[in-house]
Amino acid sequence: MSRSVDLFIASARPIEDVAEQVAGSTGLALGPGEVPGTWALDQGTVHAELRAHPYVDDGDLSFERYAYALSARVPNGSRTSDSAEANLLRMVAESIRKAGLDSLLVHDLQYRDGAARPAGPVEPGDPPAGPAPATGAAAP
Repeated sequence: MSRSVDLFIASARPIEDVAEQVAGSTGLALGPGEVPGTWALDQGTVHAELRAHPYVDDGDLSFERYAYALSARVPNGSRTSDSAEANLLRMVAESIRKAGLDSLLVHDLQYRDGAARPAGPVEPGDPPAGPAPATGAAAP
């Protein structure tokens, strides 16, 4: 199973301009990725790719307002939120926010938390507690 951290970035500019803005605001170098139309960010052992993303809106998650995603795969054996990948993308998110770009950081898009229920007995027909698979989102 693939686990990732995704930083969605809102911009109407071409991806080359967004890569340049991310590099300028963070001081990190982005270069052309292996796949045409992508940009790679390598910092130590962390590899992230900037690309136009394939996701559609999913309930309360509004992805369509974000044209791009900077995504990093998280290795098994570490918590996604505690990973070096999440730390790097948090830093990028803060830097680009200060530069005027809107963004949304998502840990492990494959799973969503279930809706919170009031405390009390579970009624027949209540949805199960815990993570629920995301719908309408393609795998990164």
